[in-house]
Amino acid sequence: LRYSTPNFERLFGLTADSLRKQGLAAFLDPTDQQGVVAMIRSLNAGGGINLRLRVRHGNGRGRWVQTAITDRRAMPEVGGFMMQMRDVTQLMEFEAAVRETEESLRRSEAFYRMVIEGSSDLVIIFDAKLQVLFTNQALGTVLGYQSSEVIGRDMFAFIVDQDRPKAEKAVERAMKEGRTHARVRALHRDGSQRLLEANAQFTQDPDGRKIFIVGARDVTREDALEQKAIQESRLEAIGRLAGGVAHDFNNLLTVIQGNAELALAEPDKAAGARMNEIVEASTRAGELVQQLLSFGRKQVVAPHIIDVGHLIREHEGFVQRVLGSSIRLKVRLPETPLWVKAETLGLSRALLNLAANARDAMPDGGVLELSCAPYRVEAAENQLHQERPCGDYARLEMRDSGVGMS
Repeated sequence: LRYSTPNFERLFGLTADSLRKQGLAAFLDPTDQQGVVAMIRSLNAGGGINLRLRVRHGNGRGRWVQTAITDRRAMPEVGGFMMQMRDVTQLMEFEAAVRETEESLRRSEAFYRMVIEGSSDLVIIFDAKLQVLFTNQALGTVLGYQSSEVIGRDMFAFIVDQDRPKAEKAVERAMKEGRTHARVRALHRDGSQRLLEANAQFTQDPDGRKIFIVGARDVTREDALEQKAIQESRLEAIGRLAGGVAHDFNNLLTVIQGNAELALAEPDKAAGARMNEIVEASTRAGELVQQLLSFGRKQVVAPHIIDVGHLIREHEGFVQRVLGSSIRLKVRLPETPLWVKAETLGLSRALLNLAANARDAMPDGGVLELSCAPYRVEAAENQLHQERPCGDYARLEMRDSGVGMS
């Protein structure tokens, strides 16, 4: 080594004297020394090479340098090989970090794709226009389609027409609040229907495009079992109610028969009043029977405006008969009407089914408290129950003194 610049000396942390005495061995990594020497010797006159080398700093630490070696032996003022070096250690470390990040992302993407593809739940990604971008293999199990058959198709092409308004509201809610939950019926490839319980998130992909990520589970079988259990519970409640209804109806008939007999035995003027009582008693008897018949029918009733407190008062006797004599019923209602839009029949069924559950939880008797009160769903609670929009509601509450059911 005939000459080195001050920057060269600082790069390797060696003095010019050390560099002159040791030559290449002073700074080249031992594994590169023979290869570099061989390349230098193979250079043609005026030729050059450009490469990255591992070198050693004077403190023992390794570094990377970008090196240009040029044959200048024909130049009298040089008479040898000229080496120009630039420290690229940080660049090499950055490139290594980039490669590691890319590899990590590749492994992560492969892992999550494996998880999604292996999931039994349906995963579908829609674009902002609700066209299918991606779906996992569960699509074949749930709806009978291959992924290639649905890419680019509109989401609503798979939704049963009657459930389309519900799906549209769920989409609006997701766009407004970021996520949503809904149960909708979807069309299977064979023409049958599947009930899907879906959770959706409205977000962005890595390129900033708006997308919907939907995870859905086929709950058709579970829903059928649930409906069967409700029907069985309803039939059991009807059986218990029948005895109480028969008793009440017998009392009404006694009134009807007694007044009819008196009307026959009294003058016409008094008979008119008796006949009015007969009509009123008959009307009440008809309403009582109609209530029982309506409860037993499996039919859809349009919701209408009702006072929840008034409904509970009307069903208080029914609820007590379901509970039996060993359970005391305590009712607490608001002083003012609590108007809601609901199905009278559905609410009646809910009352009696809840009463039957409470009875089973208190085999040795006890107390059942029944109450209703206004309730408001705020934004914070809406984050947990997205299917329940913010607003004013009526809360019906039952508390029993039982220890639970086995």
